[in-house]
Amino acid sequence: MIQEVTSLQNAQAKLWKKLLTAKGRKKEQLYVLEGYHLVLDALNSQQALYCMMSKEVYERLTIQIDVPIYILSESILKEISETTTSQSIFCVVKMSKKVLEKPKGKYILLDSLQDPGNVGTIIRTADAAGFQGVVIGKNCVDIYNGKTVRSMQGSQFHIPIYHMDLCESIALFKKENISVFGTELNHKAIRLQEVPYQEHCAIIVGNEGNGIQKDILNMTTQNVYIPILGQAESLNVAVAAGIMMYHFVKK
Repeated sequence: MIQEVTSLQNAQAKLWKKLLTAKGRKKEQLYVLEGYHLVLDALNSQQALYCMMSKEVYERLTIQIDVPIYILSESILKEISETTTSQSIFCVVKMSKKVLEKPKGKYILLDSLQDPGNVGTIIRTADAAGFQGVVIGKNCVDIYNGKTVRSMQGSQFHIPIYHMDLCESIALFKKENISVFGTELNHKAIRLQEVPYQEHCAIIVGNEGNGIQKDILNMTTQNVYIPILGQAESLNVAVAAGIMMYHFVKK
């Protein structure tokens, strides 16, 4: 099906505009991807419900698209684009609702992270490091906002993402005899380098300013820290998460 949409008053155009807000995404359980690479990832993973694009992009298509296509006017393209140099191609994807039941392998848990770029980068790194999943805590930023989606670079189609209470997830990991490592600099924490390789583990990283909540830290198997050898006060949370994850990659 191919359909032209030229008016901002069109019901579909209103929906796409609504999906640019967290409230709209939550209500509809849908989000928008923008750009060739992300749209192609969504199509290849069979997650795209339909595509939207300019007439010029449609006429230059070199790939087969087996979902409905909407051809948009310039006014609508400007309304729904969140990038400065839009590629004028989008798709709509349904939000994931995966349930973590009997975990095995390696996971990273995010507690109250607020920066979309950090969250997207951590998910992308977990994908690159071969982790089995990412658990998003209740107080984290919406992972489907435009900046996070662009930072993930399609990794949400390659690695399971779970939304759940972190205390519940930690209890689940412990039930399966999986070690849970928190990140905190205190007298009980040990250097990351002292932790041996583990085939099954869970890593928690916390809020950019306040770190991991105390009730969550109290549930961990062991808390660890990454040594700061220079004069920097701290590491960016996405960088720290990457160091932690690759520590547990089999050499």
